[in-house]
Amino acid sequence: MMKIAYGTYAMPTVPLEYALITVAEIGYDGLELAIGPRHNSMPEQIDSSKRQQLKQMFAELNLGVPALFILGSVLTEYAETHKKNLQLTAQVMELARDLDIGTRPVISMGIGGKSPSWEAQREPLLRLLEDYAELAADENFIFAIEPHSGAMVDRTERAIWIMDTLDNPSVRLHFDIVQKAAFSFDLNSCFVQRYGISSRHLMFCQTKPRFHKV
Repeated sequence: MMKIAYGTYAMPTVPLEYALITVAEIGYDGLELAIGPRHNSMPEQIDSSKRQQLKQMFAELNLGVPALFILGSVLTEYAETHKKNLQLTAQVMELARDLDIGTRPVISMGIGGKSPSWEAQREPLLRLLEDYAELAADENFIFAIEPHSGAMVDRTERAIWIMDTLDNPSVRLHFDIVQKAAFSFDLNSCFVQRYGISSRHLMFCQTKPRFHKV
């Protein structure tokens, strides 16, 4: 049975404990946590007592966590930035353990870059993803990347190339259906027929009905 969750990406000013209560009262099955300083959800902003409180609330409210969504990008030209991103990802995994959200949590992040840079930056992107895949395998989580309209991976063939070339079970896709509708994604050929098992969860966002593909 499909479960439906909300995300705190749209609730940057709402404390996490209130967000949990709100989505549970509405009737959602879970809450995706957006990880970023503006959301007051960076690992260093959630101390041990707060983690224990949130863990208890998730259990009492019977809410799952489909993913922890790091608000940032995988793609970077700077080794120090990449190192810090990996460190943050490891810290987010520690947060996931403390919240007891599952034996193999999903941690997701945007890919970044710009569409015209695909040819020049796809190989560097793969090398960066290999490091995330290694960390995910070591720490027992799934790292999910999000294609995005206007970003480097913004169409079906690019997502397929990344998944086929990387070919690593620790890296999957974070499926935001608005981004697929907004750019060149064929939902049927890419994600149902070929990559249904690669997409860890679906994200539905409100958008204007100006697209004709279904």
